[in-house]
Amino acid sequence: MHGLPIRPRSGGGWYLRADLTERLGVETNYDAEDTVRAAVTDRELAGRLSFDSEASAVTISAADQADLRAAAEIIGRLAG
Repeated sequence: MHGLPIRPRSGGGWYLRADLTERLGVETNYDAEDTVRAAVTDRELAGRLSFDSEASAVTISAADQADLRAAAEIIGRLAG
């Protein structure tokens, strides 16, 4: 289980927001975003995900909750 909070977005869709630095063993959340993007090898899934990272967290959004769950599972696998 990935343990990441997936929440509904007020205008529709879903998002997760988390500090992934320790989980992924990287220095910044910008590095974490790059790591996650590189690990999403399904081009269709990648096209349905939106990333918005800041110093404090990575935010990933998607219209479909299943797409966000797939991204969270990828993060879980990366974290080992």
